[in-house]
Amino acid sequence: MNIDLIEFELFQIGNFSHCMYLGYEMIIATNTPDPQQLELICVEEYSAENAPAPLGKTAKCISPLNSQTRKERFKIQRIAADLLLKKAKIKFPEKYAGDTYRVCDCNWASFGNISIHKSVEHGTAHLKNVVTCGSIWTCAVCAARISERRRIEISDAMNKQYERKGKKCVMVTFTAPHGFSDNLDDLFDKQAKALNLLRNGKAWQKQKEKMGFDGLIRSLEITVSRKNGWHPHTHELWFIDSSYSSKELKKIILKRWERACEMVGLLNPFKPAQINAFKKHSVDIKDNARCSDYLAKMDDKNHWGADREIAKSASKSAKTKGFHPFALLSEIDKNNENSDWAMAKFSEYADASKGKRAIVWSRGLKAFFEIGEKTDEEISAEITDKTLTLIGFISKDQWLIIRKMKVRFLIYELAEVSKSALDLWLVANTGKGLTQNSLNSE
Repeated sequence: MNIDLIEFELFQIGNFSHCMYLGYEMIIATNTPDPQQLELICVEEYSAENAPAPLGKTAKCISPLNSQTRKERFKIQRIAADLLLKKAKIKFPEKYAGDTYRVCDCNWASFGNISIHKSVEHGTAHLKNVVTCGSIWTCAVCAARISERRRIEISDAMNKQYERKGKKCVMVTFTAPHGFSDNLDDLFDKQAKALNLLRNGKAWQKQKEKMGFDGLIRSLEITVSRKNGWHPHTHELWFIDSSYSSKELKKIILKRWERACEMVGLLNPFKPAQINAFKKHSVDIKDNARCSDYLAKMDDKNHWGADREIAKSASKSAKTKGFHPFALLSEIDKNNENSDWAMAKFSEYADASKGKRAIVWSRGLKAFFEIGEKTDEEISAEITDKTLTLIGFISKDQWLIIRKMKVRFLIYELAEVSKSALDLWLVANTGKGLTQNSLNSE
């Protein structure tokens, strides 16, 4: 495998090369003295006394795309943690910051020495004895894991719904007027009240029976812009009869949603322009909604199905000029004219979303589709892969060095390349390699 060495700084040390890859110091084995045709090779063992000769096998190269994705998640996770850590110390000086904002400890604090494992089936690395927070709102690392698990659950329910004769899924999106000066917590409260009013009364119960309503899955998506402020909107996946008209459904929902928003103060009935805009944009319905796997199987160019729209609402990129909350963290890191504003908005968002569920199923719907109940915290900490093999252990002192270097993501990347790649990097950067016994890591 030939590697473009534009980003490499390299010099030869026997069978080993000391180089900079993606800005991080590594030692790798090579089978050629020519740095312009560097080829990474696998090595099975390493010892300080007897460095291995090249084995002639091409190793997996760290994918720049995958590395950047994981690297960015860990980076913005720490930006959130540092911001909220400072806030917690000021706001609650008597409390431990990790108890106020769990993201402060996530993939940072550890329970003793850390064990590193690799999946035989998937080739992915996993770390044990490291704290996870399970916060889908403020932690980009946990959000990625949780949202994918929730997507699978939603996809399973959708597939089972379409297996039932005369049934379908309908995607309903609710929005409401909002302004630059609106407080996010206040918008959350008003929208929640409006959704409750939407479904109150005997008329709604009759309507549910008419459409064959089995239940719904709800998620909340939030964006924010400097011009228009916060824009929370709700996505719902309804499980109903296939014979029910989506046009009729929209007509009924729009009427009830308009009334509900007026009652809670989200909509001003004396502003004709606002009313007209509301009627055009406040309710969107996608009939016969399908999951991503189905769209891919049907060779649809758009593989973003309703399962992803619901499950990943809390973490996807904004389609407009607004920012998703995680994008605010990237703006903070840029240290530009948006940074102070982004910091204030993310701080407000962290408090407003605290304790709220990102995805809500109707009571009994999961049981109906035989889908198990797991909390976000359980999912973030859970390792279900039964093919994991132990690579080795690293000590708390080594982990502190890795944290200080800001390369937590790189430990996963190197473990997925090979045990030897990780071991060599650890020796070069922490003074010792992996151990095979947790007691020997001390």
